[in-house]
Amino acid sequence: MKVLKMVIQEVLRLYSGVAILTRHTLKDVQLGDVSVPEGVGIWVWLPALHQDSEFWGPDAAKFNPERGLLIVFLGPATLPVPTSRLVLETELVLARA
Repeated sequence: MKVLKMVIQEVLRLYSGVAILTRHTLKDVQLGDVSVPEGVGIWVWLPALHQDSEFWGPDAAKFNPERGLLIVFLGPATLPVPTSRLVLETELVLARA
C-alpha cells in the first residue's frame, strides 16, 4: 500500500483537481523579501508550485512516484482532510480491483 499511496500522491501532484489555493493572512508576515500585512489574500497557482524544478528537481514535470519519499518526513497531517480521504478511497478502490 505504501507504493500505491506514492503513485496516487504523484498523480495528484501532476494532475491536481484544484488549481488555486487561497489563504488570508491573520497577522503581518514576511515572505522572503516581501512584507504582507494582516488581512491580505494570497493566491497560490498549484500547477506552478507542484512542477517547480527548484523544489522538485529538474525532472519536476515527469511522473516519478519515488519522489514521495522526499516528503515522507512531513507526515500524514500535512495533507488536507479531503486529500487524505481521496487518497484512502482511491487506495481502497484500487486494492479491490
